[in-house]
Parts: sequence; C-alpha cells; structure tokens
Amino acid sequence: MSKDKKRILIFDEEVDLTNAIRENFEFRNHNIQVDAVHTYTKALEMISNRNYDVLLLDVIIPFTQDEKDNFGLTDHNNTGLDFLEHISKMEENGQLVKPKVVLFSARKRLPDHAEVAFTLSKPMKPRSVLNKVEEIV
Repeated sequence: MSKDKKRILIFDEEVDLTNAIRENFEFRNHNIQVDAVHTYTKALEMISNRNYDVLLLDVIIPFTQDEKDNFGLTDHNNTGLDFLEHISKMEENGQLVKPKVVLFSARKRLPDHAEVAFTLSKPMKPRSVLNKVEEIV
C-alpha cells in the first residue's frame, strides 16, 4: 500500500457493522480514512464530494420514498447495485472517479458484477474486510 492516506466509504444500513469495520480499519491502519453512510442520499453526497479509493457496498439497502422518487429506485433487493450503476454513469459523465468496489450481502449467492473487485458474504469479520481491502489499495 502506498504512503498516501487511502479513503474508504462504507454504505450499509447496519450502523453497528459499519462502526465495527471503521474502528477496525482506524485501529489497525492509520493510513486509512473511513467514512460510513446509511442512506442512498448521503452515500451519493459523499461520493460526489470526495475521492474514495474503495467503496464497501451492501447489495440490499432500504430506501425512503423520497429516495425512490428522486433516484428512480424500484427494487429494495438491489439498491446497492442501483447505486453502483448510478455512480458508473456519473463516472462516464466525468463527475467522479469511481473507487474499487467491494460488494457484500447476507444473500447466499451474490450477483456477479464486472465492476466489483471482490464480494464478501455476511456475517463477516471486520478483520477479514480489512485484509481484503488492503489487498486492493
């Protein structure tokens, strides 16, 4: 890993999980800055305003009626994939540089996606997440 501070965005509605992952990253590796968000709107705001090296993204994230209306979300089962598609379009339009993506879910089978560096199944240990992320940054 290079000496530049790496930025990670975690997008998952599970506050306890995101806190555990963030604390593990910050305790074990002081060269990583971790932000955690729990809503589609906040995730879009953060990724639009900051450059991230890695996005840890849950497949299933509940969304509000406003988010459904504003972003055209239709399926509660794939909100994370909708987010990935949204930021891919933003990258195509020159609005951001898309980070490497780590996709995770409690589903038994995770969808294959060309834009994903790797996938993890929940439940997962924060240390395992850190080890995987360190491999790609």
